[in-house]
Order: sequence, then C-alpha cells, then structure tokens
Amino acid sequence: MGCDNSKYLDAAVTVEKLDVGTSCVGGVGVAVDPSSNRLVVAGCKRMAVFSTTDMSCLGTVKIDGTSVTRVAAGGGVAVATVDSLFGVAIVDLATMQLAGTVKVDPGLRVFGAAIYGSTAIVAGCSKLQMIDIASKTVTAEVEIETGLSLQQEVGLAVDHERGCVVVVGCNTVSVIDIRTAQCVGSAKIDTSSFPGGISVALHNGRAFVAGHSRLLVVDLATLTEVQRFRIHTGASSEGGVGLAMRGSTAFVAGPFKLLIIDTRTMTELGAVKIRTGT
Repeated sequence: MGCDNSKYLDAAVTVEKLDVGTSCVGGVGVAVDPSSNRLVVAGCKRMAVFSTTDMSCLGTVKIDGTSVTRVAAGGGVAVATVDSLFGVAIVDLATMQLAGTVKVDPGLRVFGAAIYGSTAIVAGCSKLQMIDIASKTVTAEVEIETGLSLQQEVGLAVDHERGCVVVVGCNTVSVIDIRTAQCVGSAKIDTSSFPGGISVALHNGRAFVAGHSRLLVVDLATLTEVQRFRIHTGASSEGGVGLAMRGSTAFVAGPFKLLIIDTRTMTELGAVKIRTGT
C-alpha cells in the first residue's frame, strides 16, 4: 500500500483542531477498521474517526469515564477500553453512536483490545477475555502470563489468517488460539525499554510492538525479535502509545502527535498534531 505524504501533512490543520482529551495519563489508542478504511483515535474523553485515504475527520464520539486509552476496530465497530468502568465501550462507526458498554473482570485493571469478527478481545496482566459484541456478554476467558503488574498495559492484536491473538507483555510474547482459547506459543522478548504501555499491530507475518520511544519487529513464525527502531512520539516513559497498521503503513499515536511510518523502510512519512485536552 502506498502512502501519499502530502495528503497526510495537509491534514495537519484538521487534526490540530481536534480535542481528543489526551492529557490524561495512559496515552492514546489508535486502530484501523479495514472494512471501512477508517482510522480511530481514542483519548481519555472521546473517540475521533478519520478517513485513512485523506486523513479528514469524520466525527467524534464522547465516551463517559476516564483513561480511554486502548481501542480496536473492525467490521464497522470500534471497541475502546474504559478503565473507570472496568470494561469496554462499543461504538458503531457508521452512525458514530455509542452502542453500549460491557463490564469485564475488574482484575484486568488496565487492558489492551482487539476485534476478531463479531468478538471483542480484552487482556490485562493475567487474563484474556472474549466478548460477543452483539449480545455484549463475556463468552470465554484464558489465563495468560504477561509478567505485568496491575499498573502496566498489555498489547494485543489479532492474526485473522491463523485465528490467533498475539499478546505482548513485560518481556513476553504469547499466541492464543481464539477458537480453543488455548495458548499455542510463548517466548521471551526484550521490552525493558517499554516501561509504560505497549501496543501491537500485525502485518505480513510480523508483529510490530510500540512503546513510548521504540518500535520493535517480531517474526511470528519464530517469535523472535528481528528489528528495533527509535521513534519520537512525545510520550513519557509512564505513558503508552497507540499503534495501528493499514498495509505496510503504521500509525503511531502519542499524546501530542500521530506519526505515519512506512514499515518497509522504517522511515517517517509525516506527522500530524493532536491537541490535548483536560
């Protein structure tokens, strides 16, 4: 997938005017819905939706609660984690309306999110839960070992071809079979430079793992790190970043800007400002 750099840079004025409430601790969540070519950015107060073709803002949705810092998108739906609700908020991307909320195990505390078909998947420091989006009910859960404390975030992303979810925690990467809810692979990787939140996105057999100042690449066949790059998101060491992929293009969101990176060459194609709010 190509990326017209000029379109993204021209969109800076539109994005700069948007208040996504990103001044709250925890960073920003970002996701791409492949079915509608929409980019979803979530801060502590609201969710904003953009076109991935020209980065025009399509609208915003207010979400009650605090620390809305992780978001997933797919099939015309976005799911955002809401720490104060101990659950997730479900947003219809066609109507830009909040469709409802689902409470999960309070023990998850801080969690990542992913979508697989009609199932939303959330994970915390020791557990992964699966939610049926239509009925808004928890249908399954899996105990996982992430090496995380309750104050740290876990990153996860769905491998749609294999029907698995890749979970990255503190120095650990695990692969969970969604159909059987069983762990089918686990390995150690070095995420010691990711003291805050972790975000994960998949492309072409690789997992891209983002922290506040690093982007590392993990080969999913061997679960080993193959590359590591420095990025400048503006996030503090305590704050997380959001990461999403559209083809070979990565969108990395920090508290003040959204980076657009060509993962084939690991070069920055552009950056747009995100105005913070209180």
